[in-house]
Amino acid sequence: MSFYAQQQQQTKHKALIKTITSCANNGSGLIRVTSANHTLRDGDHVVIQGVAGTIEANGSWTITLISSSTFDLKSSTFTNAYTSGGTVKRVG
Repeated sequence: MSFYAQQQQQTKHKALIKTITSCANNGSGLIRVTSANHTLRDGDHVVIQGVAGTIEANGSWTITLISSSTFDLKSSTFTNAYTSGGTVKRVG
C-alpha cells in the first residue's frame, strides 16, 4: 500500500462515528462507555455527543481502552444513570 493510500485509510479511520449503547460507573468513579466494535485505541481523543442520562459523558475526552467494545473516559466522573443514545467520534 502506498504512503498516500495509508494516509487516506488513517483519515477514514479517524472520522468513523460509532453508536454508544451504554455508559456506567467503571467501579472507580470514571465513566465506562460501551460501543460495540468501536475500533478506538488507548489514548485516542474522542468527541461524544447525544448521550442522555449520563450527560456528563458529552464532550471531548482522552480514552483508556478496556476492550473492543468498552473504554473509559480519562478524568471523568460518573454521576447520572445512562438512559439512551450517543455517538463517539475519534478526533485525533
